[in-house]
Amino acid sequence: MKIYRSIQDYNEEKRSVVTIGTFDGLHKGHQKIFDRLINTSKDKNLSSVVLTFFPHPRIILNKYNNIKMIDTLDEKIFHLDKIGIDSLIIHPFDKDFSLLTADQFIKDFLVEKIKIKHIIIGYDHRFGKGREASVTDLKNYSNDLDFKVEEIKAQEIEKITISSTKIRNSINEGDLITTGKAKSLYSSSEEDFLVMHYRDDTSAFDGKKIESLEGKGTINNKFNAFIMEYLEKEGIPTHFEKLLSETDSLVKKLEMAPVECVVRNVAAGSICKRLGLEEGIDLNPPTFEFFYKDDDLGDPMINEYHIKSFGWATTEQVEQMQEKTFLVNDALKKLFSDAGMLLVDYKLEFGSFKGELLLGDEFTPDGCRVWDVETREKLDKDRFRQGLGDVVESYQIMAKRLGVI
Repeated sequence: MKIYRSIQDYNEEKRSVVTIGTFDGLHKGHQKIFDRLINTSKDKNLSSVVLTFFPHPRIILNKYNNIKMIDTLDEKIFHLDKIGIDSLIIHPFDKDFSLLTADQFIKDFLVEKIKIKHIIIGYDHRFGKGREASVTDLKNYSNDLDFKVEEIKAQEIEKITISSTKIRNSINEGDLITTGKAKSLYSSSEEDFLVMHYRDDTSAFDGKKIESLEGKGTINNKFNAFIMEYLEKEGIPTHFEKLLSETDSLVKKLEMAPVECVVRNVAAGSICKRLGLEEGIDLNPPTFEFFYKDDDLGDPMINEYHIKSFGWATTEQVEQMQEKTFLVNDALKKLFSDAGMLLVDYKLEFGSFKGELLLGDEFTPDGCRVWDVETREKLDKDRFRQGLGDVVESYQIMAKRLGVI
């Protein structure tokens, strides 16, 4: 994907099919538009172009100075790059640009510079000084200037707006607390709760390998909700409260211990490298390990003495973490086994909530290894780590077997 930082910089000779928008918090509604863009590009031999603006026009126009974006500009570029469009134009939106007439914008920018042959645009899109022009005006220009206008109908725009608004409302209720490799935490309107937003981002090797996989955020959000609710029924308290949307959950605000608890039922991953073991050896009894949660240090293995000496958790909390992790193992090994899957290993994180130690973070295919019982086919994040492909599809297989979806 070629990136142009203004319309003036765009210099492709081929006629184009274009869509225009802010495209904040890219989701399935947006994907349908991009599918149309790419299909039209192929069918008509046109260059596919996404035109967006930075900063958000509403910020410059002083109507929504406090608007909080779902994605940073870099995140937006990252996600759009995976879609397969030819060019992304990020045009600076300033007061001068906002004063352009509709006639100037269409003739000088869309036709002269971007060379549009086809434009895909929402029914309610307005442009030009003071938002003077509509899609109807654009259609009036189309015949004389040799381009086609494809209008996105009201019901489709409504779905896109609702999807983005659900995410943005959660964000607007509070500030971004932290962003991890695949999730973001936001404060909520309730002091003791946070909004956990699952992104499609995927990483491995302490963030050295990163990709965005469409649909992963949704499947992980639902998968985690299912597991957490199951563990609650098994008597293991968690921070999970409820699903808010396809990619958002409400969770209790925990004071997290910077420790990962890892149980291994079968030898795989780092333990094989450390101890020279062959992958696939059954471990009976299962092993238990503590790791210090720090990507820059490579999440080094530690023991309970490190945890107590450095004040990461109390003696009682260390004992509870070990006990609860094995209780989770007892519950989930059977759950996965009944679904024809082998729970190889997993990591858990814990935190305090009003004096009680709760299971926090997430339990998703990102943080565990799961194999098919019969074939030992890998269904987890190792498919991403090892370049096996079909990552989201394998996550979906796991979810369907467990009854998540």
